Amino acid sequence: TPFPIKDLFYHLVDMQEEQPPFYGIHIEFDNDFGLPFIRKVNPNSTFYSNLPPGYRNNIWLATIEDTEPITPTQAYESITHHVKNVSPIVTFLLCKKETSSRTELQSLRAQFDQFEIIKKSASFAVSAPHKPETPKSVKDFSKSSFRKEWIQSCFENYTKNAKSSAFTAPFPRELAPANATILKSVLAFRVKDLGNGTWDLYTRHCANGKIQLKGFDYAESYAPIAVTDSIRICIAIASSRGLILFIIDVHNAFQNTLLPKNERVYLHLPPFYLQWFQQYYPTYKLPPAKTIYILQTIHAIQGTKPAGKQWHDQIKLFFKQFGMKTNATDNAVFVFQNNSELLILLSETDDFLIMSSSKELYLKLKAKLNTSFEITFQESNVLHYLNLQIIQSEYGISFDQTKHILDMVEPHFPRGSTFTKVNSPFRTDREYESELATATPASQSELQLLEKEYGGSYLSLYGQLLHVSTISRPQITNAMLRLGKFQSGPCKLAFEGLRRIFRYLASNPNIPIMYPRKTNPKTSKLVFYQPSSPPEPEISINLPPTLSSMVDSNYATDLQDRKSVSSDIVLYNGVAVSWKASKQLCIATSTTDAETRSLFSGLRRVITFRHFLQHLGIPEMKPTVIFEDNKGTHDIVHAGRLTPRVKHIDVPLCYIHEQHRLQSFDVTTCSTHLMLCDGLNKALTGPSIRKHSAIYTGKRFYPPVSSEHYKQLIKLVPLSC
Repeated sequence: TPFPIKDLFYHLVDMQEEQPPFYGIHIEFDNDFGLPFIRKVNPNSTFYSNLPPGYRNNIWLATIEDTEPITPTQAYESITHHVKNVSPIVTFLLCKKETSSRTELQSLRAQFDQFEIIKKSASFAVSAPHKPETPKSVKDFSKSSFRKEWIQSCFENYTKNAKSSAFTAPFPRELAPANATILKSVLAFRVKDLGNGTWDLYTRHCANGKIQLKGFDYAESYAPIAVTDSIRICIAIASSRGLILFIIDVHNAFQNTLLPKNERVYLHLPPFYLQWFQQYYPTYKLPPAKTIYILQTIHAIQGTKPAGKQWHDQIKLFFKQFGMKTNATDNAVFVFQNNSELLILLSETDDFLIMSSSKELYLKLKAKLNTSFEITFQESNVLHYLNLQIIQSEYGISFDQTKHILDMVEPHFPRGSTFTKVNSPFRTDREYESELATATPASQSELQLLEKEYGGSYLSLYGQLLHVSTISRPQITNAMLRLGKFQSGPCKLAFEGLRRIFRYLASNPNIPIMYPRKTNPKTSKLVFYQPSSPPEPEISINLPPTLSSMVDSNYATDLQDRKSVSSDIVLYNGVAVSWKASKQLCIATSTTDAETRSLFSGLRRVITFRHFLQHLGIPEMKPTVIFEDNKGTHDIVHAGRLTPRVKHIDVPLCYIHEQHRLQSFDVTTCSTHLMLCDGLNKALTGPSIRKHSAIYTGKRFYPPVSSEHYKQLIKLVPLSC
């Protein structure tokens, strides 16, 4: 540990004896370090036998049940209260007392540092009319008007790491092995809005692990996190089965991972570290160094390549001890089942989305986590997970990214400004298609001007939109696919295409996805009406109450390579839980060829979802219905054999036939007018997008206007659908 003391935890039992004073312990106050300490222990008391030799006098009483006593009187009152009102078992943190060479001023400083509330309230919170700029490096904040506050923020983070024993004390480089890899320390900065013009300047000490080599510096680095599809389908299941949602966040997850000696790494000192160290440990004398000082990690730290895996291995073992099993399809999903009890947990590193059949079961897990980690939690009807807003009520569970979208489009279309709204994310005229197909990449000088005009690099803008498209807005999936090929060589038309998507999101920022409760009808009937004289027969389909899918394809729409686009949308209770559009790898020679390839792609995703549900303990007992609007594809599936016309796609067809024989799926005819994934593979007009979006986002299940759920949905902006 950085400080030259040896920490010991003891569970001291038998606190009922009434030997004065203080159950056989004599406590005095250490004026130098501002801590109460045990002067001596009565040999006849139970304490004496619980303490090892060398720890029976001159021992700091650092904490009592995680509370830091400041005076002997406070220590006595804390123990007495706990014994009489809580439990006869008391946990102490005892530290070997050191002699001090402090001056009187340093002693007063140490006493003042005991008042944690005063210290934290002034450490990195600032008041300013506008949000302080987030520095990208130490050089940036050195020029900031909040320079002193940022340094205090650094010190606060160093103190936090010291309390968790994250590093050793600084030591000379020559004491480390000659072939040791020394990583660079990196400071990550963030500004949090605390409201009322108050801002939290947050700093995190990380490592730059880019130079770490697999097989030399570490063995494995893969750490699973719950994929977006898993999050959506678990929310849909929770809604249909009446599960309650909670969120738990583990503080300093990586710092909770104690590393074995062979996995510890060396770090260069971060900025201002020696200055902080000398203030925090004034009596510790650093050994002289010929070159520089370095640190060695005791716990894992962000930035090293194996840190995520080290944390995942630890939390996986923790959940296993609780009785949870890992989902084989998604290793970041954990399930607990016991008779009628069900708990599903999705892990995003240190953020856990929990769905429980009862609050009591959730509280058991929460209490278990609280014994090992410092946690915060959300237990209300409105939850915030990553950048999602999740609302649960008796009407169902909805999620959206409205706030994230509003913040994302703000630089391009400021809130309250006047701009021309659009109802589709991609132009549908043929002229634009032709111009895109023949456009040439911008030169370096032109690219710099375009980035300045459109507010960022093409990759940065595309990445922002791709995140929203993947998480909650399938309406822009086709537009993102069409513009994705310009990432390596953007042009002005491609920038204009991204700007139109931003404009579409600014025009329609609030389209939540709503999953119904189990009280809703067993099926959702979709009907297409076309006014005609005489009236035409009704066109309709029934969406089943469990898993279903729709697959579709366009045909040779890319004017450059004439490849088709496959698309599919997976539904649960008639609402989308997954969607995908991708360009086919081979050129299809007919519409049936393209549709069959699309069916193959969509079927593989359906099989993955079936396996996922099976590992959740909620297997699909019937074949999954896949809706397809191409008659030739239907005939190929039901034929169950290969013919000379389809032998060029024999492997996908053999897979389709096998799954059909196993009754994993059943293909059903669907009219093109009701094909919900039609807008994922081709550019549609605004009315068509709204029609499809209203169905797969579950608009028919939206809560009543007078409900609290609806009021939360429109808290930021009105609904866009």
